[in-house]
Amino acid sequence: MSLADQVRAKKRRAAAISVLAVPLTFVLLLALGVVALPWAILVGFFIYFRMIRADKYAIWLRRFHGSKPRRLRFNMLLNRACPGLCVPITVQDSVFKTSYYSSGSRMLLVAPIVFGLGILLYLLCAVTIAVGLAKLGGGDGLTISLGLLMALVPLGLFGYAVKKQMIKRGHIALTPRNAIEEVGSTLQKITQRKLGFQGVMIFKCPDEVWQQVVSLGISRASAVIIDVSDLTENVLWELRTSLEKHRPESVLLTFGVPKNTREELPRIIWAELEKVVGSDSLSRLRVFYYPAEQPPPGLSRGRLYTNLSKGLSAELAACMENAPA
Repeated sequence: MSLADQVRAKKRRAAAISVLAVPLTFVLLLALGVVALPWAILVGFFIYFRMIRADKYAIWLRRFHGSKPRRLRFNMLLNRACPGLCVPITVQDSVFKTSYYSSGSRMLLVAPIVFGLGILLYLLCAVTIAVGLAKLGGGDGLTISLGLLMALVPLGLFGYAVKKQMIKRGHIALTPRNAIEEVGSTLQKITQRKLGFQGVMIFKCPDEVWQQVVSLGISRASAVIIDVSDLTENVLWELRTSLEKHRPESVLLTFGVPKNTREELPRIIWAELEKVVGSDSLSRLRVFYYPAEQPPPGLSRGRLYTNLSKGLSAELAACMENAPA
């Protein structure tokens, strides 16, 4: 390569890098501002949720083996209905894998740092790849484009790692050996107001100790929520156990109403419940109805969740007033 060709190649590389530096510098400065704003907002949310910490909890029980993809997300109703009132907890199997609301709240103050690290990782990879391509002889807009595109790969891996951490932090995994101690310790922290609101707290429990864990959770709860949309022997056992430890007025039954049907318990479910708990107790149980099917995306869905969560909050408050001292 002649001296003139070397000079032209050097100029092309310099031009490519300098052109790349302009948008990257702009994005970096913009990222710092973007990180600062959400961090300030998240600090406000952190303080708010710390100040409305509740010293009571409600336990949510239902049949979770087998899921319906278009079912209304009752956990989202609890996330909206419970702040300032109580901490919602549930004992789940593998169907309800994690609560992103819960894991997100635990990572609230570090979220902007993670976001900023992701942006810096992307910029670093983009510059490194673009410079490497320029040295190999590239010097036009294609070099810049390839650098930006190839940098998405490590950014994707970084995002995947963050998601795995959120899944891991979105539930409390129990073992047969530590289940009772772990649940008891967490419930004590709630009653002592040492835990901020984290959405629905999930205890992922092995089958061999689930009755012990549920019984412990019910005994200290200020309200018990039992979904009777899909009755099983386990759900009926949970209802019997709840009525052994609570007045019927502090137990809230929930039922997913199929589309185009009335808001009432079907006769077959009413008869089964009456057989288990008796007509007197059944008549004193509160019932909260919600649409069984998830509405289509849009403003109507948001309004539906808002209205349902307000109604659920009122029902829970009424149940908690009847909880044992």
